[in-house]
Amino acid sequence: MKKKKLLKALLIVVVVIVVVVVGLIINFRYQVNKYLATLEPEERLLSEISILMALKGYDNKKAVDKAIEKCKEAIEINPNSAKAYSQLGNLYRTKYRTKDMFKKAETSWKKAIELDPTYPEPHYNLGWYYSLEERYDEAIKEFQKTLELDPGYKGIQKRIERTEFEKLEKELKGLRAKDSKELTQKDKERIAYLEKETDKRSSEWMEKAGITDEDLIREGKKYGFTKEDLGL
Repeated sequence: MKKKKLLKALLIVVVVIVVVVVGLIINFRYQVNKYLATLEPEERLLSEISILMALKGYDNKKAVDKAIEKCKEAIEINPNSAKAYSQLGNLYRTKYRTKDMFKKAETSWKKAIELDPTYPEPHYNLGWYYSLEERYDEAIKEFQKTLELDPGYKGIQKRIERTEFEKLEKELKGLRAKDSKELTQKDKERIAYLEKETDKRSSEWMEKAGITDEDLIREGKKYGFTKEDLGL
């Protein structure tokens, strides 16, 4: 008898919870639809995309495809919408992450910048793409433009510093790959400078992050690296 009463009480609790949750969902949808109804068609579609991606996530390919279609609808409504083209580029970037999709993203971001050169987001994303392609001069230019347009853009200063460092590393790697007999005195001087500069910047970042040489040595040992291997 006691078990039946307990089960009945638990069932009532579950039903109450379900009713409350359903009520919250219905109210949320009502509030969202109420808000969307106040927007212009283009803005409504872009807001729907943001909500869709927040709920489904960018890893959900069906959701991304649906968002791309909504973005294209927004562009049809307003072909001069830099925001819509920027969002379209963001969606292309996340879809399958193939070279073809990245190129489509690049085209969309460039179009957004053409329509509104003062909009920082497409500049940042274009810089991200160029950095990925190791086109560091172009990447730095776009990141610096982002900083100029929005000094408070999240993480932009660190991104510039990181890209400048990657540019130096690429140059150093290229010089080191040369046959030692082919190296000119100028090359050797450049290698010495690049080694000093990359070491300096690495040390500065480690210091900011609170990472010590001992931390590196300890981690290196896990993978079979000696102190000499790590250059310490």
